[in-house]
Amino acid sequence: MKLWIEKHCHLAFGLLIASLYLWRWPHDPLPLGMKDVLGAVVNIAAIFVAFLSTIWSILIAMESKRVIQLLQDAGYDKLLFDYLTSAIRWLLLLSIISAIGLLIDFSKPQDWHRYAF
Repeated sequence: MKLWIEKHCHLAFGLLIASLYLWRWPHDPLPLGMKDVLGAVVNIAAIFVAFLSTIWSILIAMESKRVIQLLQDAGYDKLLFDYLTSAIRWLLLLSIISAIGLLIDFSKPQDWHRYAF
């Protein structure tokens, strides 16, 4: 149960925050500087993807080292790689969605902008 909460708590928290925002400010337009925010999100997410991918490849290259052997003996090696892979996937998705958002014209607000971004 504890592992399930650890794996899914961030999704529930994100949905709660988004729901509260849409409930509290249902008709407010997005800020004018949204393109700047999305550009910054793309940059930061891409940097984290590169950083986590580097960590992942270093851990694979250290297969015969004592630290990795201890992780394997304890059974945490698969869990560690699952966490790294999951973080890389989510950050790539965030980066792609934000890059798509850079192509949208926010100067003419439309109703769906609030729900998509």
